[in-house]
Amino acid sequence: MMSFESATDFVSRDPEGVTAAIARGIRRRGTAGDVWLGEGTSVVVVVGPEHRRYFLEAGWSKADLRAALWPLLTAPPEPGEGTVKLAHPEGVLLVAAGGPGMAESWIIFPHLAWAITEPVVVGRSTSGGAQ
Repeated sequence: MMSFESATDFVSRDPEGVTAAIARGIRRRGTAGDVWLGEGTSVVVVVGPEHRRYFLEAGWSKADLRAALWPLLTAPPEPGEGTVKLAHPEGVLLVAAGGPGMAESWIIFPHLAWAITEPVVVGRSTSGGAQ
């Protein structure tokens, strides 16, 4: 089971403002975690093209976005916010996806599960043979 949260920002025109909107979206709900996950708790942020444009124009990389998000996510929660249980910045998985539309990104909260990634390999079938 997963849950989703929209991180909309119709005002900011810079990466710092969009980063703050994404952090607010994560902090609004918080992240789940338990003893079985240990430090493996993660959250996935799907950065939409309208937001991504501000990062690209400013020359930001995924590492830059994670570095800017980390202090915002690890600050003590404000009243009404959830607790963000991430052990390290790499627990924020960043994905660029989507087409033209609203200035928003989406946050995917895995429910007591690790987000697992695997590189996309073009030209190979899932059985390992060439196509």
